[in-house]
Amino acid sequence: MDKNTRVLVTLAAILASLSFVVLLVGVPLVLNDIASLESEAASQHSHYMVMSNRMWDTLMEEGELTRLQIAEYGTEQRHKRQCGVVASIDDNS
Repeated sequence: MDKNTRVLVTLAAILASLSFVVLLVGVPLVLNDIASLESEAASQHSHYMVMSNRMWDTLMEEGELTRLQIAEYGTEQRHKRQCGVVASIDDNS
């Protein structure tokens, strides 16, 4: 082998070794970042579910109150109509 080929092979071996070391350091760092991201996403999902459940419960309570108010209003209107009908019958007699 001539000198140029030997230098190129040595340089290629050094670069390959350096790349392997970077790979050995980089892969655990990436895996750690992925685990951290997954943990953060799970935490945010948990907070979202708590907030969503609270909002749903509030909506259901408001719906129940609205339903009761509508029922009460209907009862009042029916009572007023019945009283008006009774009064108009008494007036016509």
